[in-house]
Amino acid sequence: MFTLIARCTCAALLDPGGTAALRVGRAHQQHSFVPPALLGELRQTLSELSSAGHFGEGDSYSSNGARDDLRSALTCKPDIDDDRFYALYERLDELRAWLGPQLSMPLGSGIEATFVVYPAGGYYKRHIDSLAGEPGSGRRALSFICYLNTPDSWETSDGGALRVEECGEEPRELLPEGGSLVLFDSKRVWHEVLPTRRERACLVGWFHHAPV
Repeated sequence: MFTLIARCTCAALLDPGGTAALRVGRAHQQHSFVPPALLGELRQTLSELSSAGHFGEGDSYSSNGARDDLRSALTCKPDIDDDRFYALYERLDELRAWLGPQLSMPLGSGIEATFVVYPAGGYYKRHIDSLAGEPGSGRRALSFICYLNTPDSWETSDGGALRVEECGEEPRELLPEGGSLVLFDSKRVWHEVLPTRRERACLVGWFHHAPV
């Protein structure tokens, strides 16, 4: 049995300051974006996918599509027919549809997304998700990271923080708190995942620019 997650307005999914941060090229972390019941079910999904051997070493590619060695992590494509994943997808898609007008940024339908698990020692070196003009990554408008770690608190000593560089400011580090969502502009925010000392699980993805 899957827990029924009540639908809510997107204004309730994002703090009032979230859109303001995104407009000026800053990352926004929305705490408790994933309700606890759904977080538990998604962690069960990750466990089942892992037991079935679906996670593998994910090839890492730079923003221009070239293969690189930036990342050490395991990846798996979600199953859209899994009700547990679809509950999260629907939540993200509602947010996508709401954010476009709020940011005056036309966004296309659909979401590009991948489960990523960083085992102890995993990392993702400094990079940017999208380069204008590139046929693949160039379509990415907004990046999101939905953390699916256990809901206990994450300490700085655990490593695995997301370090973001925003608008020429000093880098800051966001802890991967289970159930939280981080959003940022794919073309403006350089970022990296610092080496983690414990398993770090998430769904990473992008909202795309609407076709011209």
